[in-house]
Amino acid sequence: MLCNYSINKVLGLPDIFLVQEKIINNNSYLYLSLPQKTHICPQCHKETSRIHDYREQIILDIPIRLEETTIIMKKRRYLCPHCGKKFYEDNPLVNRYKRQTNRCRLHILASLTDIKTINQIADEHYTTSGIVSRIMKELNYPKPATLPPVIAIDEFRGNVGEKFQCIVADPQHKTVLDILPTRKTEDLHAYFNQYSKKIRKKVRYIVMDLSPAFYSVLHSCFPKAKIIADKFHVVRLIVWAMENVRKEVQKKFHKNRRVSFKRSKYLLLKHQDLLTDEEKDQLAIMLQTSDKLRNAYRLKELFYDVMDSKTAFQFSVRYQWFKHEVEYLEMKEFQKHIQTLDKWYKAIKSGVIIGITNGFVEGCNNRTKVLKRICYGFRNFKIFRNRLLCIANNTTAKKKRRLQLAIS
Repeated sequence: MLCNYSINKVLGLPDIFLVQEKIINNNSYLYLSLPQKTHICPQCHKETSRIHDYREQIILDIPIRLEETTIIMKKRRYLCPHCGKKFYEDNPLVNRYKRQTNRCRLHILASLTDIKTINQIADEHYTTSGIVSRIMKELNYPKPATLPPVIAIDEFRGNVGEKFQCIVADPQHKTVLDILPTRKTEDLHAYFNQYSKKIRKKVRYIVMDLSPAFYSVLHSCFPKAKIIADKFHVVRLIVWAMENVRKEVQKKFHKNRRVSFKRSKYLLLKHQDLLTDEEKDQLAIMLQTSDKLRNAYRLKELFYDVMDSKTAFQFSVRYQWFKHEVEYLEMKEFQKHIQTLDKWYKAIKSGVIIGITNGFVEGCNNRTKVLKRICYGFRNFKIFRNRLLCIANNTTAKKKRRLQLAIS
């Protein structure tokens, strides 16, 4: 027969608990109790071992074998003979006023790091969504005390209060610093100006999209930082120009010929060096159909070469050659983006040479869209922010540590 020590080990309970089985209405429950010992009175701070009475409390534990685990705790109340104070014994398994074990609450917190709805997490732990929501409200993510040398900022559509929210992250260490409730200029100014000038001067690089509002705020708040334009948003301008040319050319084709151009978008946008022999043959046939399409493809490849530059001098030479070709060919689809590229020339060159991008932030925004979709949106920004930060900073080591605390 197994001893109490072995039972506690299997169930993951502290050794001090006495475990029994109790049958209530043909249902089996774990019946736990603590041994009697001397306690310190919380009022007069004198020792006492006098028992006043016993009470039983039903509490919820982590699921065992994916089944609901309910514990009946036999709680002992002590009586202080010196001051008459009645108090409960110390219980390391469950806190006062709680109906779930500490490890169950930690297990729920660990589940909140997954992209799941509150109801899904509640069903997995055989509890209600209200309890999970109250446990989630205990999460508190304060504003970062300091700022890293590299900052990435981007907006996303959250529809919680304001239509758009902002995400501030550290792209080097792949951590989310904060979620801001709005993207308004005055609010961003107020947020970043909370940090001292000494902290703000330590920021060396700021990665962002081609947003004039972000640029004005960050340039004034971080005068020593170098603005970096994200490569994706820069290349997207040329991709849009290429797509406009393709659609214009394709509309002029006969219906039968237009069918052969289906799925040509990805073939035309793919880098020439990455094409297979079969794809090169297909591309050659497509480019023979239109001089304008062939010229647009050539400009697109020239700009890809600009973004692949290794040095600042190489970038400048290739960019000037690209501008010259755009002016020579007089393609309005590309000409309308030259002004934007000239305006962001320094930021684009910094992004190409330094190599820091907003890829991590864009991945976080995609994860936010998934969470919003499965949860059918959020109404409370604090809950929305805490959930995003809980999921975003959920590294493998942190999650493993939380689960170890839950089962210990």
